[in-house]
Amino acid sequence: MRENDYRWNEFKKRAGRSLGLDNDTRWNSWFLLLDTTLNLQSYVEWYQKKYYQDLRDDYLTPDEWSALGETRAFLQPFWKITQLTEGRYATLDRSLFTMDVLHKHYTQAFQKHSGNVTLRSCVAASWAVFDKYYQLTDESPAYGAAIILHPSRRVAHIKKNWPKSWHKPVLDGVRKHWKDYYHELPLPTTTPQLRDEIRRLDEYDLLARELDVVSPSMSELDEYDAFTTQPPIIIDCSPLSWWLREEQQQTYPRLSRMAVDILSIPAMSAEPERVFSGARRTISWDRCQLGSRTIERGECMKSWIKSGITQGYPVDLLEAEGIEDNNVEGLDDSAGWQSSSPDSV
Repeated sequence: MRENDYRWNEFKKRAGRSLGLDNDTRWNSWFLLLDTTLNLQSYVEWYQKKYYQDLRDDYLTPDEWSALGETRAFLQPFWKITQLTEGRYATLDRSLFTMDVLHKHYTQAFQKHSGNVTLRSCVAASWAVFDKYYQLTDESPAYGAAIILHPSRRVAHIKKNWPKSWHKPVLDGVRKHWKDYYHELPLPTTTPQLRDEIRRLDEYDLLARELDVVSPSMSELDEYDAFTTQPPIIIDCSPLSWWLREEQQQTYPRLSRMAVDILSIPAMSAEPERVFSGARRTISWDRCQLGSRTIERGECMKSWIKSGITQGYPVDLLEAEGIEDNNVEGLDDSAGWQSSSPDSV
């Protein structure tokens, strides 16, 4: 079609758009081309009939149209998952969940196309590659923790959607991660003013407290057990935003630290790569002597400002006080910066 400008313009004028082009290096370009072609099927059939003599070797039969439709239906979840996991706000909780979606998709597609040998063999080959990466998620407890710490999924997702033989390794791995790194985290001590208020409880308050039916404080319970044994709930925000709320951090002071650490991990490397590439603008030729810690702070700050998470905070502290690059060491404690090793930059 593109070899003839008149025909290409004629089709574009009639259909309202062109079919687009595929790309050998991006699989989703094939899906988008299929999707566009099937949406414009009536115009493509009109074009084929009009120029049948030139297109008879490439004429699409009804069976071929049907095969294109089945292929598009199989690829659609992959395209949707790519969109869901490559964005700026996609975090690790989406990685394993979307892989669970694909695992179910493969199972259903393999059964659905049992009579189509060609498509079934393609599904099987694709499934083998997918399963290789699916099994790699067992090597880190972070993936399972991201599912368990999601308020709308928790342990119930694993028990409902995973084979029983998978339950214990994942649950044990996440619990071990909690015990090793977060269970004994020190908590801020009660302020003297708050202790004085507790001491001033009168006789009525003391009696009323004995009748209280509220659950014991988290100091008397394991936060992980208290959270994971509750049923999933519907939330009106991302799981990371839910854990950042003050009420969750007060109820689960240690577990919220674990949740924020886990759920802050990007689902894909696309966004970190964008941040890394943007550092080239920071380290211009006339600023090549900037230290690694200064560059790290600057890139983190740019990313935070761009994402909006610093809204309401004095992020221009350094500029406002006129602090030079060689005099920022003393700001570490007050600003909350932690020392960075070369491996962490």
